[in-house]
Amino acid sequence: MGPDIENAIDFAVIGVDFRHKPIVVGGLAMEFHGLRPRGEDIDFIIHDEDYQQLRRLHPNCRKDIWGDLGIHHAGYELFRSMWKFDYAHFLPGSIELARVRVVNIDQLFRMKVFALQAHEKHQADVELIKRHFEAGQNPAYCRYMEAHVPSYLEAPGGTLFNNTFEEHWDAQSR
Repeated sequence: MGPDIENAIDFAVIGVDFRHKPIVVGGLAMEFHGLRPRGEDIDFIIHDEDYQQLRRLHPNCRKDIWGDLGIHHAGYELFRSMWKFDYAHFLPGSIELARVRVVNIDQLFRMKVFALQAHEKHQADVELIKRHFEAGQNPAYCRYMEAHVPSYLEAPGGTLFNNTFEEHWDAQSR
């Protein structure tokens, strides 16, 4: 996995002891997964218990994005939900580190897809994650598909019906 991202995080400036490990999302999660360097702020999904502590501690730092409530403080964005998905949604499959968890790449991809209309940077992030996924494709199968591109281009919607299919490709050569 990516760099030691916990060194980028200073929870002392936030002023709360988290009862549940915050889940890193956004640019720092992109950096953790080796996709791109993070931006200036650090984004988290936090448990509602921790959000309630933070809203009392920082009442003038509250943020509401279409019902997703969060705290923006000292370069940190700490939301109890994003796109109306809460901590419990992002917890399964997240990667546990000493002080935080990191959203898994599948969830990160879904988050970026939801955010496509919010900002153009999310389109670039979706493309980076797609390339990451494509790197895991079976090269032999990809060569088979590429060899048949002319047939796909001639077919309506790239779909061949009742064609002569070559269904033998080397599944073992990855």
